[in-house]
This record gives sequence, structure tokens and C-alpha cells, in this order.
Amino acid sequence: MSSRTRWKNLGLSFPVFIGLAVASCNTTEEIGSIQADFYPAAQGMRLEYRVDSIHYNAFESRIDTFMVYEQRIFEKTMESGREEFNIRVSYRSDTTSNWEFNHYEKIRKTATMLEQVIANVRYIRLVFPVEVGKIWDGNAGNSSSKVMFRYKEIGGRVVNSNRIFSSCLLVDEGRDSLLTGMSGGFAWYAEGLGLIKYEHRDIDLTGNAADGYKLTKELTDWQF
Repeated sequence: MSSRTRWKNLGLSFPVFIGLAVASCNTTEEIGSIQADFYPAAQGMRLEYRVDSIHYNAFESRIDTFMVYEQRIFEKTMESGREEFNIRVSYRSDTTSNWEFNHYEKIRKTATMLEQVIANVRYIRLVFPVEVGKIWDGNAGNSSSKVMFRYKEIGGRVVNSNRIFSSCLLVDEGRDSLLTGMSGGFAWYAEGLGLIKYEHRDIDLTGNAADGYKLTKELTDWQF
């Protein structure tokens, strides 16, 4: 299976957008575990992100950059007697344009894991309790090849879009760096807020030029 197929199967297919945002992270590794809520969910909760990416087109020897804004609104629902959330995902090209609905996702949070469902395919984003060094298969909920996630840091500080977030969790989402290419990424979660920053790359280096993309997603606004 190619690197690109592997990560597409992890629910990381994005609309066509790109460009590289600048953010810094100052984290402190801690040994142990923490019971903090790194992915709260509530009816009407709204999260907004700026998404920047760079696309490398080896066939056309071209590099393109794109930027969009993403909005995620949580809508509580019940399924088989358990609480779940549908997430309405919309995009816009700038801060003055109207939001345009794109698709729905689903979040299921249990005592042991956080599941994300995209197009009826289930992915395991977090597992509980949170412990530094804990490893799990992000694709355990579907039939795709294994992609091993790992809790890398707990309690760090992230500087993101000129805001400082403390008590953060860093997840290594199966990052690979080989002679043939680079794939994988990192996800940062803030206590009591959720995902605040995400970086992903999927680049093929087997040809004469790089082919693939880099993506950065940063939280810009939120409301509970």
C-alpha cells in the first residue's frame, strides 16, 4: 500500500487547499498519566480553524499554496442509547465570506477511547487514560492497515496564532521519514478545549521531484 493510500484511509482526505502557517511549540515531557479532558463536547460547541497547506506536483513540476478556514459545530444526538455528536463541517476562503457546508462527521466518546467517524469509517483518535508512551492503532476501528499513534508529551505549552495554550497533549500520529518519502503528523490538544493544532505531511520522494502535500491546521476561535 502506498503512503498516500495509507493516510487517506486514516480519514485524512482534505479539500484542495494549501500554504504553511507559522506556529511554535514549547513542550515539557512528563512521565505518568493525566485524567484531564482533552476533547470536551457539548451541544452547540463551535471551533474554527485556519488551514494552510503546500502541494507538490511532481508531474507538472509545480508547487501550489492554499488557505481556507474551517468551522466545526457540534450537534448532540443519541444512538443505541448512548450520547454522540454530529459535527457539521463548513469552509470559507476568508474571514468575511459566508460559511459553506461541506460534510458531517461523528464523534463517539467512551470511557476508553474517542472515535471519529468519517463517511461511515471509524478511526481511533484518542485512548484513555492518557499516559505518556501509550501506543494504539489509529485504524483499529476499520479494515485499513495499522497506523500506530503514541502519546508523546503531556502538560506542555503551545503558542498558536498568537495565543498561549497550557496543559496540552501531543499525539504522534504514526510519523514516518524514509528515503522514499515522509508521512504522518502531530496533533496537539488543550485541556478543556480539544484540538488546537494539527500538522500532517504525505510526500513521495521516489521520483525526480517531491509529490504530495504538507498541511497545518490551527485553532483561531471557539465558543461553548
